Parts: sequence; structure tokens; C-alpha cells
Amino acid sequence: MTIHNQRQKAELRIVFRATNTHAVAFYASLQGYDVYCGPRLNFGNDVFRTSYHESGRSHLHIPTSKRRTINEPSIPLAQIRGKKRLAAGSSGLNMLQWGYKPKPDSFTRRTLIIDLEDLAKLKEWGIELWALEPGQPQLVTEVLNSYNPGGVAIAHVVADWCTPNLIGILWTLTPEASAALDKAILNEHIKSKQ
Repeated sequence: MTIHNQRQKAELRIVFRATNTHAVAFYASLQGYDVYCGPRLNFGNDVFRTSYHESGRSHLHIPTSKRRTINEPSIPLAQIRGKKRLAAGSSGLNMLQWGYKPKPDSFTRRTLIIDLEDLAKLKEWGIELWALEPGQPQLVTEVLNSYNPGGVAIAHVVADWCTPNLIGILWTLTPEASAALDKAILNEHIKSKQ
């Protein structure tokens, strides 16, 4: 069921699990037509949080004296057609706030839990949040396929009861793309030393 009202709510969490503890690597909270998302870091939950508002305005909260960047206006959330990337992030495991207690899934909440053993197999990873037009389930496949050929979507979590639908994706570079990136970085480093 898709909800079309100002009081709608959706929560997505991508959680990393160690032996006896959890950390929220990325969260997204839709309240009405405002989305708040980002990692839960051990030095402040507002740091690197993105807010995308009903009006189409968005902000990234950063650890500077200005406290946030203000992005150019975009499409209001209720009017999104097709798909739109809202936010992306990645952080070191030591920067995450550990000790989170996952709540069970509900009508308004979905949680994806990834074991650290599985995460350790990845050289690097990122998490992205996309907004999808409601009633278009094929958009999930389109977004997941959009990471190819240079990336791979490892796991995802979807909120399909709200407007817009939301999808959180854990992804990584393919070994070939990772090697090409390493080579490009090394070449830039060598050039900068000349």
C-alpha cells in the first residue's frame, strides 16, 4: 500500500553486526515528505547527515563553523518520477557508533543486517539512498543494475509503502574497477611528486 499524505513515515537501517554488538552504518527516516539520512558516527549523529525536504531543498550537515551546506533546489519528493539518488556515504568501522540494539521490522521500519565477516570480504564499500516513483517495482531492478559494470550491489532494503519509495543499497566496486581506481590514484600521486 502506498501512502500519500503528510503524516507518512518510513525508516530504513543498514546495520553492521559484530559478535555482540551492532552499529548503524546508514539510516534513512522519512517523515511526511522530509528525508533525513546518514551514518551514526561515534562523534555526533548530526555530522554528515543529509536532509532532503518536501520543497526539494537539501542540506548536508558537516563539522565546520557553517554546520551545513545548502544544495541547489531539486525535485520535491512527492513529485519524483522514475528514480533519484538522494544521498551516499561510507565511513570507517571505527567511526561508527557501536552498541545499537536493532528494533524488529514493522509496518514502517525495515532493517538490513550485515555481518562484519561478510563485510571484511570487501576491499571497499559504500551505501546509497535512492527515491523511487511509487507503483514502479521495476525501478528497484533498474537501480540495482545501475551499479554495473564497475560496481556490484551487495544487499539492499526497500520501503515500498510510502511516497516516494526508498531503497538503501550496500555496494562495492568490482575487482577490475578497484584496480583501475588504485592505478589512477597512484598515477596522480606520482604526477604530484614530479
